[in-house]
Amino acid sequence: GRIARQAGASAAPSFGRVLAYDPYVPAEDWPDGIERAPDIEALFRDSDVVSLHVPLVAETRHIVGASLLARMKPGSYLVNAARGGLVEPVALLDALDSGRLAGAALDVFEEEPPRGCDPLLRHPRVMVTPHAAYYSVEADEEGRGRAVRNIIDYVRCGRPNDFVVAGTK
Repeated sequence: GRIARQAGASAAPSFGRVLAYDPYVPAEDWPDGIERAPDIEALFRDSDVVSLHVPLVAETRHIVGASLLARMKPGSYLVNAARGGLVEPVALLDALDSGRLAGAALDVFEEEPPRGCDPLLRHPRVMVTPHAAYYSVEADEEGRGRAVRNIIDYVRCGRPNDFVVAGTK
């Protein structure tokens, strides 16, 4: 997606090699300068830092669990500013406590807002940032503009430009 592409481009000067995995992007649309991992296991195995840029849907809930975290290099880092439900919290705590992960940076939690007793909030190897990146004038204008463009695209060609998810509980 757009955010993942920007993150990869921003990381390249600092890290040199940027590896990514997205099973839905065709080869002809793969971004230049970003190496494609053959699967998610290879991405976790071969990365020093894994930054998640994935929507939370049924197939991605707890996608980062004990199995993927165990594949990470000792001393590596996990960054999640996407959706809290992508990471299984107990597995993350175990990976941090065992020393498998050197640290984690979290902008999101499975339960939002997190409870004050959430052990990840006070873990010595977890950096927590407020989930407030969207709260800016620019982000508000972008969101409103995207909604209007979706309506226009739907009227013109019968489908929105961006995915629209609707549901009920």
